[in-house]
Amino acid sequence: MDISPGFRTLFILFTGYSLFSKFNKLAKEKKYDGKIPLGLCFLFYTALVLAARLQDIPVIISFLSLFSFVFLIPALRTMNFYYLKEQLDHSIKKRMGTDEKIFLLVVWVIALFIFFNVNEK
Repeated sequence: MDISPGFRTLFILFTGYSLFSKFNKLAKEKKYDGKIPLGLCFLFYTALVLAARLQDIPVIISFLSLFSFVFLIPALRTMNFYYLKEQLDHSIKKRMGTDEKIFLLVVWVIALFIFFNVNEK
């Protein structure tokens, strides 16, 4: 889409479900057997992100908003499956390497450190 990011963010509330459904339909054509309803994942993702933006919310909801990306993982896996099936000469890597795990651990430690330092002020 060739629209500004602000409008794209606003319209994702209206187009997100159909986008996730299209992901699922494309992957099913390539014999994807995912059982997770992507529409429900989108609903939970949107609810958690919007709940984190409310005024005077408990810290636990704000903390949980850090993990809202978890609800996007099934859609990402669905699209990855579709694109990998489209590229027949591509090999599939099953597990993360040690370097990737260390990188993710460092990023999460930094994110948690920043989160708890911001809330102490």
